[in-house]
Amino acid sequence: MRTTWSGIEPQALERVDRRQEQLDRLRPWPPAAAERLWEGLLPAWIAGSTAIDGSRMTLDDVAQLLSEGGIFPQYTLREHLEVLNHRQAIAQVRRLAGSKRPIRAADVRRLHALLMAGIDDALAGRYRRYTDEERAAGGSIADLMREWELWMAGSAQALHPIERAAVAHHRVLRIQPFLDGNGVTARLVMNLSLLKDGYLPAVLRPEQRHDYRQALYQADQGDYRPLVQLSLEALERVQSMYLLALGP
Repeated sequence: MRTTWSGIEPQALERVDRRQEQLDRLRPWPPAAAERLWEGLLPAWIAGSTAIDGSRMTLDDVAQLLSEGGIFPQYTLREHLEVLNHRQAIAQVRRLAGSKRPIRAADVRRLHALLMAGIDDALAGRYRRYTDEERAAGGSIADLMREWELWMAGSAQALHPIERAAVAHHRVLRIQPFLDGNGVTARLVMNLSLLKDGYLPAVLRPEQRHDYRQALYQADQGDYRPLVQLSLEALERVQSMYLLALGP
């Protein structure tokens, strides 16, 4: 019986790969249509990720803020900046996805800097200080992120791309390299990994906040199957949207 590293059914990964092959056979995608699809994806992508970390901004308001700007009096300045900064960080993800090299710790810091701009410039892109307990255990945040970088370029390459993306994001969360903004940064790392491997991004929904946090808890215990499954389903929804729009 075939198995996968995470324990997810092989058929699930094969299904996603077949869908990606379908999309690849449709390439080159019409530039205007591809750009409309990408831009249309941003509100759900941003609303989902920021809601998981506690933002109250609705999908409709995120879409309006991205398209028209303005100020919504029912939301904090931070909630506005989280949306606008996220768009800039996603643009950086798109640029980095075109590079052949593995993801580096410096890329993670750059994404964090973009996400935190204007929210806390003193912390943007800067690793947090170690606690006394962590320092006693040896190493530093920079050391842990260098280990993460080596893992990404090395043994992580043996994983299926969806497993690799989910685990890479979880490992960043376990390190907690920054004082704030680790969640949104880690989820961008997940999608950067997917994009670099030729997949579309995995877009989580606000209502999946509890399931996502539960999947992270299970990953903390060594069971990655729920997190990989959640990521896979989030990716499949985006694949379906693209196939519907681009297919014959």
